[in-house]
Amino acid sequence: MVTAVTAQNSRGVSGVWPVPMETLSAQWSALEADLPPAVVKIGMLGTAGHVRFIAERLRDLRVPVVLDPVMSASAGGSLLDDDGRNALVRELLPLVAVLTPNVREAGALLAGRTITTNEEIESAARDLAAFGPSTVIIKGGDREGPLAQDCVLSGDRLVWLTTDRVESKNTHGTGCTFASAFAAVLSTGVSAIDAAVVAKMYVTEAIRTGYAAGQGAGPVRQGTWPREEGDLPWLTRTAAEGSDRPSFAALDRPLGLYAIVDSAAWIERLAGSAVGALQLRIKSLSGQELRNEIARSIRLAREADVPLLINDHWLLAIELGAWGVHLGQEDLDTADLPAIANAGLRLGISTHCYEEVARAHAIRPSYIALGPIFETKIKVMRFAPQGIAALRLWRSTLASYPLVAIGGIDPTNARDVLATGVDSIAVIRAITQASDPLRAAEELAKLVREAQARATRLAASQGP
Repeated sequence: MVTAVTAQNSRGVSGVWPVPMETLSAQWSALEADLPPAVVKIGMLGTAGHVRFIAERLRDLRVPVVLDPVMSASAGGSLLDDDGRNALVRELLPLVAVLTPNVREAGALLAGRTITTNEEIESAARDLAAFGPSTVIIKGGDREGPLAQDCVLSGDRLVWLTTDRVESKNTHGTGCTFASAFAAVLSTGVSAIDAAVVAKMYVTEAIRTGYAAGQGAGPVRQGTWPREEGDLPWLTRTAAEGSDRPSFAALDRPLGLYAIVDSAAWIERLAGSAVGALQLRIKSLSGQELRNEIARSIRLAREADVPLLINDHWLLAIELGAWGVHLGQEDLDTADLPAIANAGLRLGISTHCYEEVARAHAIRPSYIALGPIFETKIKVMRFAPQGIAALRLWRSTLASYPLVAIGGIDPTNARDVLATGVDSIAVIRAITQASDPLRAAEELAKLVREAQARATRLAASQGP
């Protein structure tokens, strides 16, 4: 819907003419009759009357509403008067699910508050959420410094999304681009934080590929679904963590066929087989019994010269000299990541969605595991299967990371998984529930070797 006609160029706005109310009403009726929305995104509204009209229509609309509170143009010029601002806060914010102001706009919505520090941004996000939005994203693109950091408050969770700042004067349309991308992704049914990660990727790419048009700020270039690792933000609990990322030891060999087992007996059985790496995942032991099982597993894997990663029990892994550790998302808040890095252990992290990938990206692990690729019966998953197409996209995005695919992989689908270019496949039941586990391991390892050989030949044919 068009709410106003403007006269503007790359140097500023010279005129704003809100459309008549009957024009706004006719546009709404036309959409309502034929194109019911999955998500509503609101940008420039122009006057208090326009704000009230939209608020009245939204009261009976049961879909998420994303509000980009456009009050001034990035090229300069006011786009919403004081009465409109007051109406927006009092009448529209209570109906909004997601609010996406920049720092300056957040301050204006909070009665002209000055917002400078990261702590003030977090406080402002909570105060804005008190007006009604369940998610508030305060964008930091207009701040100074080498990093572009956005504060995301969604429910009771507050996180920061960070990217390296793209130096460009061609930033016209960044706010609208972010909010529109966010709304489009949210309409697919993902979480608000997932949508924020993708939207930040999208707008970062749009700035990076922006172009000059006129003598002032040129427009950003809106493209397709973002897929460049350099545009992927890293997700942290605080802004300070965004500028102090750890780094873990690189893998010194390909993981290949990666078998996940639950006992030292399985380690002994598979350590000399065709598997390229092993993970020990024990959930039922504790105390000295757990320590003994891990110690024996490490010894057996070391004797067979096969990499062994310990799932969850990072303290014992450090103490007993394991090759590496694998952590789930729930363990990242409690594990001493610097201690793991300083001990020289490799680190793998499980991921299932954009939010979790962005969190892993902040830590820069030795590898990223992604799943479930297919439906799995090993445990109840709150994430739907990723599928081959999504895995192919992840392989493109996570270009610098060794990528492990996991979840429902067996000989019937392993070729399709490996054809995406992943570095490793992790399996559980395909080996542990096979009638002949060693033969099953050899068959799967053969598929991995064939895929690696094809990748080597392809790389050689493409040259340096």
